[in-house]
Amino acid sequence: MKILYTLCFLLCLLFSCKEIQPEEKTRNVLFIHAFHKGLTAPQGNILTPPEEANYSIPAYHIEESLAGITDAFKDNNIPLRLKDMYLGYGYNKQVLKTLENALTFDADNRPDIIILQHEFTLAYFFRAKNRPLDIPVIFCGSINGHQDSALRNNANITGFTSCPDINEIVRLCQKLFPETKNIHFLQADPLIINEMARLFPTLAPPPNINIDTSYLQNKTTKEVLVNLKDPTFSVHNNNVGIIPYWEEFFSRITKVSKYPFLTTCYIGLGEGALGGYMVSSYDETYAAADRACQILKGRKVSDFTIDPLTPHYIFDWNVMTKFHLTTKLLPKDSYFINQPFLIRHQTPLLIGFIFLVLIFMLLYIYYKSQYQQKQAAWEKQERNRKHLKTIIASIQEGVICIDNQFNIFEINQVSLTLLQLEGNVESYTGRSVLSLLNVIIPNQSISLKYLLDNTVQNEKSFSYYGCRLISLSHPHSFNAFLEISPILQEQQIIGAIITLRDITEEQAQSDYINSIMNNKGIIIWQYNPQTQQIFSNHDFLSGNISKHINILPIEQFESKIHPDDILVWKNELTQTLERIGIHPLIQIRIQDPQGEYIWWKSRFTSLNLSAQGSSYTIFGVFINIQAHKQLEDELEKARQKVEQSDHLKSAFLANMSHEIRTPLNGIVGFANLLCNREQFEPNEITTFIETIKKNCDLLLALISDIIDISCIESNTINYHFEECDVNELINQIVTTQRVIIPGHLNLIKQIPEETTFIYIDKLRLNQVITNLINNAVKFTEQGSITIGYTTSNPDFLEFFVKDTGRGIPQKDLQNIFLRYFKKDNYVQGAGLGLSICQMFVNRFGGEITVESELGVGSCFKVKIPRISKKQ
Repeated sequence: MKILYTLCFLLCLLFSCKEIQPEEKTRNVLFIHAFHKGLTAPQGNILTPPEEANYSIPAYHIEESLAGITDAFKDNNIPLRLKDMYLGYGYNKQVLKTLENALTFDADNRPDIIILQHEFTLAYFFRAKNRPLDIPVIFCGSINGHQDSALRNNANITGFTSCPDINEIVRLCQKLFPETKNIHFLQADPLIINEMARLFPTLAPPPNINIDTSYLQNKTTKEVLVNLKDPTFSVHNNNVGIIPYWEEFFSRITKVSKYPFLTTCYIGLGEGALGGYMVSSYDETYAAADRACQILKGRKVSDFTIDPLTPHYIFDWNVMTKFHLTTKLLPKDSYFINQPFLIRHQTPLLIGFIFLVLIFMLLYIYYKSQYQQKQAAWEKQERNRKHLKTIIASIQEGVICIDNQFNIFEINQVSLTLLQLEGNVESYTGRSVLSLLNVIIPNQSISLKYLLDNTVQNEKSFSYYGCRLISLSHPHSFNAFLEISPILQEQQIIGAIITLRDITEEQAQSDYINSIMNNKGIIIWQYNPQTQQIFSNHDFLSGNISKHINILPIEQFESKIHPDDILVWKNELTQTLERIGIHPLIQIRIQDPQGEYIWWKSRFTSLNLSAQGSSYTIFGVFINIQAHKQLEDELEKARQKVEQSDHLKSAFLANMSHEIRTPLNGIVGFANLLCNREQFEPNEITTFIETIKKNCDLLLALISDIIDISCIESNTINYHFEECDVNELINQIVTTQRVIIPGHLNLIKQIPEETTFIYIDKLRLNQVITNLINNAVKFTEQGSITIGYTTSNPDFLEFFVKDTGRGIPQKDLQNIFLRYFKKDNYVQGAGLGLSICQMFVNRFGGEITVESELGVGSCFKVKIPRISKKQ
């Protein structure tokens, strides 16, 4: 079938494409003829009464001549610009002058070809003194007798002759009118008379027929008219007239004559002549124009001879009717003019009529067959409807059957109960289902009409679990299972069936189960020992709960179990298959898609699913206990932290008692010595007083740290934020510390040349930096302590205190900011300094860190946000 379609397409393409021809130049053609509608008879040649002075040739003669030229040029694909000229009629100087004027050309209107039609036109063309010798001339419509010598002397002229066949026209007379006794030849043109005289010696008249040629003599018109009034012309009387060459005034004779006239001249048709053996005006000009096209395409005039045109039998239908002639008497292949439409197209009309009758009969048979089929289908549908009614009445779900227009043709009592509709099922037959209910589908803007349209038009089925059905007759709705399916009969959709079921309670239970099943913390699983596969609602590879059953080979599942737990899993699985009825409980770690191990608790058991009792399957539940494990870890860390805190507190109390007792002992001891001042030298007394003062300072610093910790924890400390010049603050701290620190240590300052301003509590920042310096002094026996800050980060200032002391072990780095922590119990202090620094830095929105290496030293860094007063 595809090949047939391809061939049809190629044929259509072939016939639709026109042959590409090179564009031809538009050719100018001058057509000179003697046909003119409304022709007036020349006064010097024909004597006519005044009331009969005007003669006319039917317009179709000149129209046919012009059409012949136009069609020939069109068939040869040559553009044409045609100019036709009526020369006139009659042998006089005026006609010759008209022709000579027409043959006078300038450069703009010079023709490429001249076409002449009519014997009279050709005769005058030869008489014209200025006839162009370089323009090809094609003539037609000439009987070619008296002009042979002229044609031989003009090499640029060619054409076609239409010489009358006298013998054929006589034979036609005898055939059409077998009783003919007299044949009269009429002719008046001197040129034609001479030509007829040349042709008559060749005439072979049939026996018993008188050929009258007396009218061919060169008589005046008056003499011709007198002879025409002979009584023998008034009735048929076995007489037939032949007019070899038509003159316009002959129409007065033929139209009133009682006997028929035949002619060899096409002009006579339509003017009273019955018909004859002749060449039509169209054939003459078409042949001439076609030869003109050949010459314009490059052929020479001398390549052509003067050829006769083939005549045809042509008759006037109106004159045939006048003489009661039928087409059976006429020669085959005859042509007709004035033939009525119904007769001219009798055969195609008859075929068309028969075709219409056949079409009507086929349509009648078709529609009758369709009616019978519809009647049978309706009866079958009625039987099916009764059967369907019985079936749906016994169904425990709501069933509504509708046609393609959504009208109900069957509904059961269950549907009425669900929708709380009153009455019996018959009362709802024919009603639109859209007037009874509608549907709301969660998260979709879909109406019942939309679903029904798709069902009956696109043969689609729909089912929704958990939609909301609304009864439009009562303010009632319920959760339902809705299913809509097309009703097919002989592959045609004849309606749809709607199934309803109330699932309100069922959905409540389903939602409860789904809430458990869809919990990522609970996994339902099954292990099949025969297939070595794990079935579950959890995708262990992606970590997501799935609506479908996920199947995983047991080897792939066990590869996700923590190596420390795999033995527990395998042992319990094996024992469960061997010992039916046990319910082991295990805790294992399973790797999630991110590669982390998650704690799961599982309880499972084995069940027999085969009738022979030889096939066991393990069913179980995994519960995510990662949160519980994390809570246990956090509780353990909290417990350890509490224990550490208790330990630190005990150590703090012991340390504090020692730290407080030491300066107090010094104060009390030296104070007692001062009670006996007279026993000591003045310089000794001065030393005692300085020692008491030093111990008082230590005791005051210790108590200040304790008070600061208490105030920070209770959030009662007061902060005073102000704009601080950082360089000025560092200079003050360095100046103060250089006086205090031991002389064996070198205090170095590293700050930018251009100062920086920040909005901060200057006193607490001073306290942070001072505590870091004091801490460095405690653990630096020799070397230097460097203090400064950097501004490389546009958002923070980074202060640093770097020493060359002992350094801090890596294990203690995470504890040094804990309160009460002391790396060396023999070093003076309560272990609160760094904890206080961290609290202040956190209050400023900053961060304190430490980098240390044993034997090299430590570097404490404090990042403080660069906040201006405006911010």
